[in-house]
Amino acid sequence: MFSGATIEEALALAARTLGLPREALRYVVLDPGQPGVRGLSPTPARIAILHDDPEKAARASALAVDGEEDDDLLPEGAVPMLLEILEELEHALDDPLGIEVREDEEEGLVVRIEGPGRRWLLSGEGDALAALDHLLRRILQAQGYTARLTLWCEGWREKRDAALRERALGLARAVREDGQPRRLEPLNAYERRIVHMAVAELGGLTTFSEGEGHERFVTIAPGPPPDRT
Repeated sequence: MFSGATIEEALALAARTLGLPREALRYVVLDPGQPGVRGLSPTPARIAILHDDPEKAARASALAVDGEEDDDLLPEGAVPMLLEILEELEHALDDPLGIEVREDEEEGLVVRIEGPGRRWLLSGEGDALAALDHLLRRILQAQGYTARLTLWCEGWREKRDAALRERALGLARAVREDGQPRRLEPLNAYERRIVHMAVAELGGLTTFSEGEGHERFVTIAPGPPPDRT
């Protein structure tokens, strides 16, 4: 997390601190900041830098299990690690997030954000929350954890799940019409289950997962799945 009088100043500070060129930074704007007007004090701009460790990510990928349950292993130490990260975010926002992190046999690692600070993450189309979801997943993968992560915040997950379900049903109907298989972009295990269950409701079609690690995707096809023995 970095802050400055403007977003550009925060980015410049991040580039100096991380030793990376400005154009190489991937970031999320947590707060654009406000200039001081009419006697009000200015508020700083705040950003979060998305920075991967390629060596750790490669090791995590090598440890991944090839299968639909590859994200369901509950790791030791993940809950306090996620709590520490989210508490740092809360501190950067200077607004309570109402954080809860727990392990669940069905949902994997569950993160709930219910405090007033959630408005910063939900603003616009919820891009900051989507980026946080992506960032937490990548951090888990980089540390060698393969647990599934479920992030809940004021209906955001439900809306994303519903949109994915409708997209899967639309592709499935197209497959039924012309008999041509369709495949979705890479999804995590939780999202793949949504696709499998949605297509199963239509009947007469099959779904199967292919690919490795976080490049694993779902194909929707007519008839039985191909024999991959």
